[in-house]
Amino acid sequence: MKVQTVRWVALMTVLFSAQISQAYAEDYSSLLKGKRLILQGATCAGIEFKKNTNTVLFYAELVCSPTGEPTDEARVKWITPNIFVSVATKGEDQKHCPPLVKIFQVENISGNQVKLKEIWTGWGNLKDEILQYTIIKK
Repeated sequence: MKVQTVRWVALMTVLFSAQISQAYAEDYSSLLKGKRLILQGATCAGIEFKKNTNTVLFYAELVCSPTGEPTDEARVKWITPNIFVSVATKGEDQKHCPPLVKIFQVENISGNQVKLKEIWTGWGNLKDEILQYTIIKK
């Protein structure tokens, strides 16, 4: 009887801890909405979270430098308070390929600095990459 009670208490502690950490996790989706993130070391490459939609724009340096235009557009689905998935909806590759899917984990936001981990979802055995961005005023 005592072993079952200890197991039950341990299980309840784990479940309660998970609920508390989820309840107090930072809601990064609201912090990033309407923000433009520039990749560290770039002049314009990065991500823009549209203000009133679940849409992000991706900017590649070679395209946005001369034109200022985004290269891809994607819908965003936040699956936890700090992890989101983007599914490409517009872009050159959309004509002949399945949509590009990216998974990002917000590691940290400190002042105007954002650290995102891009979780590798493609073919091959590449490592996840942590990218540093600066929030600029829109």
